[in-house]
Amino acid sequence: MRIALFAVLVVWLASGCIEEHPSAPSHPHPPVTVHITMAAPPALVVVRDGPSGAWAPAKPLTATTFEATVSHAYLVTVVCHQESKVAFGAYHEDAWQTWQIGRSPDEPSELTAPCAPAPAVSQVTGTMVQAGQAQLGEFVVSSATPSWQFTAFPVAGERDLIASSADHVQIVRDLPIAMLDNNEPLPAIDVEANGTPLTAVRATSDAAAGETVTAAVYVTTATTTAGAAIASGALDRVLVVPDGVLVDGDTQDIAVSATAGTARRALRRPYHAGDDLAFALPDPLVATWHPTADEVAAAAPTADTALSVTWSILPARDHFVAHVDGVASDPGSPGRAAVYDLDLSDDFLAVGVTHRVTIDTAIPGFDPAWKLDLRQAYTRTVRVVRDDGDAHATSEIREAVAAYTPPAPTT
Repeated sequence: MRIALFAVLVVWLASGCIEEHPSAPSHPHPPVTVHITMAAPPALVVVRDGPSGAWAPAKPLTATTFEATVSHAYLVTVVCHQESKVAFGAYHEDAWQTWQIGRSPDEPSELTAPCAPAPAVSQVTGTMVQAGQAQLGEFVVSSATPSWQFTAFPVAGERDLIASSADHVQIVRDLPIAMLDNNEPLPAIDVEANGTPLTAVRATSDAAAGETVTAAVYVTTATTTAGAAIASGALDRVLVVPDGVLVDGDTQDIAVSATAGTARRALRRPYHAGDDLAFALPDPLVATWHPTADEVAAAAPTADTALSVTWSILPARDHFVAHVDGVASDPGSPGRAAVYDLDLSDDFLAVGVTHRVTIDTAIPGFDPAWKLDLRQAYTRTVRVVRDDGDAHATSEIREAVAAYTPPAPTT
């Protein structure tokens, strides 16, 4: 059985340095006050006015609200220590999370950082007759074998249960989940007896030869804001939830993706019966992480090694995102995670960024313990995102970097 949590909060976490085009205009904008808020006190909040300006502390108004005055495209960096009651999937029990956002003064100046107290999760047990997946709120459990038991840790409150097998779906709404470690077991889930058959439709795409193309179906309800995965497979037989199963406020999406090596491009959009299912995918992103995986394997990274991304093709976008997830360099807490994320708007990039972004942790007040240990295994993703109405397009490069292995001694 595989257990994972899909966090409600989407976290953008990192610090970065931008290379400006030497001829880029740097005329100041009339001063704008940026407000930064969060749900829990941060470890650090700094602002850089201008992509090559100096980092300076933001002005604290309360323990969780800050402000800064800017006159150029600017960067805000926030570091949080995040903890949770249980550890599951990509949601870290104990992590340093470093968030950075790059915006222009013409964009909205109210920013919300992801620092938050640990969620109040509960413990619920249950069984499912068919092999498949069940999502309770944002918590997901799955099994490839039938007649299986599970333990879930959803956030307390009224939660929807969305369960699916290879060809059926069942939605049970507004299950009351108390803040307890010993809730009553859920009724046995039997999607064939109590659910609805999925319907097969056919989709097409403009994917290139050599790309592996798949379609995935997701359903979002009032208490599953991350979306529950229903089915995944080939485009000639996409299994969707009949409209009659859904209620006002629910959304069903189809996401078509094309993958070639570490590169992936995808388009996700809502679906209703009878919709056109031709998907025009976004252009591919052509980018390279530095140091490359081969360079990491050849020479041990040091505490001063900086991660950067260069690109030769940057598709149409609203945002440029870089994400790195691994083990922190915190000597006092072995195994603590570290996450960097960089979110740059297209308006920010328009100030004259050329073809390189470097993740910069050489920031005054940035504790070395918050840094990612680049000698350990980690994952890194660079992505461009574009939203057009309800359609969400992404092009990305995702790599898993192996831990550095010292060469065997020679004799």
